[in-house]
Amino acid sequence: MDILNVLILAGAIQGLICSILLWSKGKDRLSSRLLAVLIFLFALACLNIYLMESGIKYRSTFFHMISYTFPLIVTLPVGPLIYFYVRSLLHADFRLPSWYFVHFCPVVLDLLPYLTGTVYLLGKSFGYIYPQEELQWKDLIDFFHVYIDIPRWVSVSIYLFVTVKWMVRTKKTSDQDRSIQWLRQFLAVFGFFQLIWLGHLIPYVVPSSQEVWIEAVKWYPIYIPLAILVYWLSINSFLRHIEGKSVLLKSRSGGHLSPELIHRAGSALQQAMEQDRLFLDPKLTLGYVADHTGLPMKVISHVLNQHMKKSFNEFVNGYRTDELKRRLLEPGNEHLTITGLAFDCGFNSQATLQRVFKQFTKLSPKEYQRMHQSFSLPEIR
Repeated sequence: MDILNVLILAGAIQGLICSILLWSKGKDRLSSRLLAVLIFLFALACLNIYLMESGIKYRSTFFHMISYTFPLIVTLPVGPLIYFYVRSLLHADFRLPSWYFVHFCPVVLDLLPYLTGTVYLLGKSFGYIYPQEELQWKDLIDFFHVYIDIPRWVSVSIYLFVTVKWMVRTKKTSDQDRSIQWLRQFLAVFGFFQLIWLGHLIPYVVPSSQEVWIEAVKWYPIYIPLAILVYWLSINSFLRHIEGKSVLLKSRSGGHLSPELIHRAGSALQQAMEQDRLFLDPKLTLGYVADHTGLPMKVISHVLNQHMKKSFNEFVNGYRTDELKRRLLEPGNEHLTITGLAFDCGFNSQATLQRVFKQFTKLSPKEYQRMHQSFSLPEIR
């Protein structure tokens, strides 16, 4: 079984490294950070099984105490992480409102065995738990570890079902094709893993077969597939990163963007502004638009600078200015301040408003409003 332990340990190490890289490289990308947390939790679980099956957990006092007090197996956040990862990857403007964290509250169940273990070790250290009571405490901790697997499996299954249902109902765009293909594989692999887990879970939670089952197969039927899942997620996240950068390598070596890519980028940018109205976000960045469109940032910059003859700020502020011009002349807005309307259009300061508006119209917002109002004729009754 040593080779199986090595495979599990390798999966744990690769998962930890990949999750750290994903987290650090995806500072402005919610989807990258959600995937990083997901892989990190799987890596910790693989590490826990390696420590147990290799015997290190029982030979080392330090690791023995860690196994009682540090939550190496945390599964209940996996379902919400999958759901929010899919949503954030398909819609880069997706953000996690504070109330969404209620989805992660069941993690308390994951922590129960470790909280009980901490109380047990503290009680034993200070003499409040006597030798004859130790077996009762250990039985209680084992009980938690066994039967908490049921809500864990149910939670992941429910969130998988909800995620698939949401994907089916969500309107997709042509720019999301690659992401959709990846997410279909992603969800299919997790669905298959759920079936494997269920096959192991049923004999594991039945008291009459529990000891025989674990003695016969141990935890390998679950953790070998889990290690493979970690490998698969890590490799695919790396390949997706390389794929996104491949077009940049060509441009750096003196090549040019293809007409098809230029057209696709232009259409995606136009849709992002005119249909999705990203310009209304005062904190809009190039990285945010890149996430939303699925295009590398340097491709967007190249198309804007070389083909549209605009900087990113000029491109976005043009839409903001057009929107403010429309709202300034819209009936019913007379009682609203120009500054209030401007902030609703994505401008984030009075100074920026005046500078940008004059750049596009040669007038201040107030002058523009007065000039067009003076041209309107009174209503004839």
